[in-house]
Amino acid sequence: MTQRSKIGSPCVGVCVIDARVDACYGCFRTPGEITAWPAASDAEKRAILLRLDERRVRAGMPAIHADTIAENG
Repeated sequence: MTQRSKIGSPCVGVCVIDARVDACYGCFRTPGEITAWPAASDAEKRAILLRLDERRVRAGMPAIHADTIAENG
């Protein structure tokens, strides 16, 4: 039996891929990260969340996943 992840999806329901940066406008995941998310381990999900925060900061937005990364790390 597989264990359910404690880390929820970062999807915010604004699912539009910006081809210029190859990432979703809403959650900042790449298409590959979106596809990999359901089967990803918690460690892989934390790594994805870290990359999302890095992308958000580069876009001039605040990092929002630090608490999730810390709680589940």
